[in-house]
Amino acid sequence: MIDPNNLRKLCGRIAQTPPALPHRVAGRNRLSWSLIRWRALRTGNWRIARALWVDSRGRIGNFHDLKIVTSLLSLTEDHALYEACLRRYDAGIVLPDASWRRRFHGEGVGSDSLNVYRILEGPDGTSFEKTYRSDSSSITLLPFIHDTVLPRIDGVRAPRIEAMDRSDRLTIMCFDAVPTADRSKVSLAYIAHTIRMLAQGDLTGLEIPPPMRDFGRFHFRKFAGRLRDRIRRDYPEQSEEILDALKRCEQEIRSLPVVLCHGDLNKQNFAADGHVIDWDLAGFFPYGYDAAYVAGMMQSYRGLPALRAFYAAHFARAQGDPGDETAFLFFFLHFMQKFPRQSRNDRLFHQILKALTLLPARRRLRAAVRDDRPSKSAPSPRASTAPG
Repeated sequence: MIDPNNLRKLCGRIAQTPPALPHRVAGRNRLSWSLIRWRALRTGNWRIARALWVDSRGRIGNFHDLKIVTSLLSLTEDHALYEACLRRYDAGIVLPDASWRRRFHGEGVGSDSLNVYRILEGPDGTSFEKTYRSDSSSITLLPFIHDTVLPRIDGVRAPRIEAMDRSDRLTIMCFDAVPTADRSKVSLAYIAHTIRMLAQGDLTGLEIPPPMRDFGRFHFRKFAGRLRDRIRRDYPEQSEEILDALKRCEQEIRSLPVVLCHGDLNKQNFAADGHVIDWDLAGFFPYGYDAAYVAGMMQSYRGLPALRAFYAAHFARAQGDPGDETAFLFFFLHFMQKFPRQSRNDRLFHQILKALTLLPARRRLRAAVRDDRPSKSAPSPRASTAPG
């Protein structure tokens, strides 16, 4: 499989047509499908080549191939070609009325949805269209979040689900269209405020579906695998002891009280009018999940004291659970595997292991020495150490 982020980067390169090959549709400012195919095949990626081959024969068999082909088709701005591809995958899919205006709007990296989004403009208003696999848990969980949970949360607004058309293999959801925000204007203070508002929601009497309590689903599972690999690499002689301790720590984290978490609070998921969008990864997890994800994106940390200061300055709750900070460190330990500048911070990594009491009493000397030396990702001694 192609990593969704890598697919997005490849599509960006493919869309850049060289001056010598201006293959554009006559009279229109868009690239032709023949050029996109040619550029895609020239990348040498066998997964892209396979997806294009099966599509040319009208038999796309799996969702990942569909993600690749539709991502490439969106570069042509040809909605007829795009919708024909959807019909080849799922003949029963319900598409917008022909009178509606369509335009591609952004791209994503979802695992259970296409990477292509559209804005639909019709007589009843403007909608944001997103296409999912019909066997995705999001099909049942998203209506629960939008219709049942979010109305209980004061101070957090989200787009309403306007329609959901489900077929055998694909499901199209339409949401209220909200204006795109300027990422530079989405502040850390606003993100932290959103996290605290979500945590204050009244969940009394709410029957939470069991899958929504499992923070091990979606991308956390991938980061957990990377963490285990790193522990085996850095502590080969004691890795099993540490991994056993990590399992016990996870059990303790799972026993903590839960709050509503968005799961992917990056700046792109805030609209210009304050709405919070893209709740595909939402769930009910211990407080600290969202905070750890945001902290991993924001900046580098010299060591554990700087990370704790950042948490205390932006996310600590006055009336929080005693396990809040422990959960934050546990989740940060996993999420730092996602962000390169965090994963390179050996010093912080080993300090968090020690703080969570995951290290055995007798550690390998090499790891102990590395724990105390300056981090490769740490700023110079002259740089400011103020958190935030």
